[in-house]
Amino acid sequence: MTSSDTTTEPTARALRLRALDDEDLHIVSAMVQDAIVPVRDIGYDSEHLRFAMVINRFMWERCSPEAFEQAQTDADADADVDEGREGSGGGATDSATSTDSQESFFRTLSAVRFEQVSRVEQRGIDQTKSCEMLDLLAIEQRDEHTVEIHFAGEGSIRLTMVKMECHFEDLGEAWPTQCRPVHELDGSRTVACQDEADHVGKFGEPAKADG
Repeated sequence: MTSSDTTTEPTARALRLRALDDEDLHIVSAMVQDAIVPVRDIGYDSEHLRFAMVINRFMWERCSPEAFEQAQTDADADADVDEGREGSGGGATDSATSTDSQESFFRTLSAVRFEQVSRVEQRGIDQTKSCEMLDLLAIEQRDEHTVEIHFAGEGSIRLTMVKMECHFEDLGEAWPTQCRPVHELDGSRTVACQDEADHVGKFGEPAKADG
């Protein structure tokens, strides 16, 4: 794994990472968890065997430990509620206006690129809906030549490649946001996160909070 800071501002640390094995990819996956990914910004260059996504990344590394721990607790609670729910349709809580309302969160534009990709298989993603927003959950290496990208709502992309080579890079300055991502396992978002995703669809980035 190689990394370097691409900005001199101590409060706005940009990341640039390269993953060459499963351990490296775990780090990249943690960095992109809960990113908003427009379908239109997912692409495959068959001539150069390159797969890439431009994502709006939630910067978990700039959250307090308490906020991160609360996110894990919320995820566990959602799973417990889903197990006990019978046909109620479910509801989502708005984490942006609950216990985390006093904390500033941040997003930034980032790129994720895989080289030497010979095949791309998509499931549960409608490419005709170019403005649809996907919630990225994780990126995992299935075997030496296969990587799977998981999205909320059971969407996924499977990449077949000659060997593992992933590049991740923040593309611009971070901006404050009012929403800490929390969504149901079926892919539905909280009220604030849905509003933010809708704003990304219209303007290319989330609405910026004051501060």
